[in-house]
Amino acid sequence: MYYSKKSTYPSLLTLEGAKEALEERYLAAVEALSGFDSRKTRLLEIANWIVRRNY
Repeated sequence: MYYSKKSTYPSLLTLEGAKEALEERYLAAVEALSGFDSRKTRLLEIANWIVRRNY
């Protein structure tokens, strides 16, 4: 089996740690966008897509 030598969040933080980091960054992004008006909608859609996507 081939293993990549690149650093990834799961390899550095464990899978659970990577999920926690993702959630923290997602919440920070949502909070950062709270001051925007309707222009934030597309950015929130992208953030939601990143967090909810499955491989």
